[in-house]
Amino acid sequence: MKYMDKKPISILSTVHNTVIVEQDKKRKKTHGKSERIVSKKPQAIIDYNLTMGGVDKANQYLSYYPTVRNQQKKYYLKIFRQILNQSVWNSFVLYKNNGGTMSHLDFRLQLVEELAKIYGESKHSSQNITSSDRLTGRHFPSRIQPTQKKKAPTKI
Repeated sequence: MKYMDKKPISILSTVHNTVIVEQDKKRKKTHGKSERIVSKKPQAIIDYNLTMGGVDKANQYLSYYPTVRNQQKKYYLKIFRQILNQSVWNSFVLYKNNGGTMSHLDFRLQLVEELAKIYGESKHSSQNITSSDRLTGRHFPSRIQPTQKKKAPTKI
């Protein structure tokens, strides 16, 4: 079925037919009188809007942290990254359902730190650098202290 709202919407359903249903929108108050606004939509669209949520929210949150690269030539790496990203989202949802209080970003950062601690150890036993040293070490920006001449320095 194709339905024209603000944009054309195509929907495929094995449950619904092409029945159009009137649906009340919010009541509008103009000049002290309330108007009833009625819109006509297919039953399939109304049912979709009532039951959507989990998948759309997951897609929304996953779009904030894209892991698939457009220029990635190897399709299996795209698939791996997408599955990895989805599994991080699923673990975040389980964390929240069990009473977790972190935000999605904090959860991802904590996950990276924990994985770096476990699997980020140096392969050469002669080096005594741990993964936590690498996370706080020499390659991260630091603030430049103000001087008498410059209150907000940007360069050394």
